[in-house]
Amino acid sequence: MTPRKYLHLFGFLILLLSLVLLLWSFWPLESSVRSLPIFPEDMQLPDLSVIPAMTGLFLRGIS
Repeated sequence: MTPRKYLHLFGFLILLLSLVLLLWSFWPLESSVRSLPIFPEDMQLPDLSVIPAMTGLFLRGIS
């Protein structure tokens, strides 16, 4: 097989794996796994005074 065929095979396997994982996320093998909530119920957004400082870090780049 040529290297190009290996790349096509590798790409096909990656695509197949991603489709399997996508289907499993919507229809898991064990329904009890999905009975737990993903996010905690007491989850809160950050205080509004923190947000400008956080955006400043991202605009300057975190070093």
